[in-house]
Amino acid sequence: MSKLFLSYRRDDSTQAADQRAAQLWQRTRWAVGFVVLAALIVVLPAFLPSPIPDIAFVEIPAGTFEMGSNEGEDDGETVHSVTISKPFSMSIYEITQGQWKQVMGTEPWSGEPFVQEGDDYPATYVSWYDADAFARQLDSLSSTHHYRLPTEAQWEYATRAGSTTKYWFGDEADSLGAYEWYEANASAVGEEYAHRVGQKRPNTWGLYDMNGNVGEWVSDRYGDYESTPRIDPEGPTTGLYRVTRGGDWGSIERSRSAFRSSDAPDVRDSGLGFRLVRTDL
Repeated sequence: MSKLFLSYRRDDSTQAADQRAAQLWQRTRWAVGFVVLAALIVVLPAFLPSPIPDIAFVEIPAGTFEMGSNEGEDDGETVHSVTISKPFSMSIYEITQGQWKQVMGTEPWSGEPFVQEGDDYPATYVSWYDADAFARQLDSLSSTHHYRLPTEAQWEYATRAGSTTKYWFGDEADSLGAYEWYEANASAVGEEYAHRVGQKRPNTWGLYDMNGNVGEWVSDRYGDYESTPRIDPEGPTTGLYRVTRGGDWGSIERSRSAFRSSDAPDVRDSGLGFRLVRTDL
């Protein structure tokens, strides 16, 4: 009987030890799993593609300039003094197809005429509403910056880069081909499309394709300038049409720094794109 009792006690002890070992192993597995999961949460994002594309920006200093031109009075280009009171950052290049796809997941230019497709070509066939939605989507993804379309004043100020001439590099159109894609070196030679960004020389502040390649949406509604000095103007508060600035691959008239035009905000075209400005939150 005593031998049988001892055998039962040994069996009970063995079972208890096995249970404790199993519990310890289970707790160890949970602990290891937690540590691995925590490490993945910290490390994995560095190896995943960012939802925010790599958009290069350059800082534009604050300053005062003469906006408009006496050459374009019929287009509402009344010369007036404008002060940009705070520095801001502007995208060095027009927003590209690759950047658009990364943020919006669509290809509005696909299958449309007068388009070359590729990640480094400007995103075209985007309306003002589309461009504004792109900026808002970037805003929702960023915890450090605010993104938006530039105001018309910011755009011309950045284009001129301190110049007062017809083009930012001077008054003679003969040099335009070194700096911009426009009629003479694009549509007139059979290249009826926007070209890859950044292929020509930048302006003094490091911005590419400001006066050519594609026209660019800005935030303002279209309206005549006021002749009195302005500080950080944002355009009219009412009006249907939105301002577009800059030249494109099919014209030369639009390449003047002061040239301005307008379109309905739902217009999509092979010669229209945009760039962004960025400020810190």
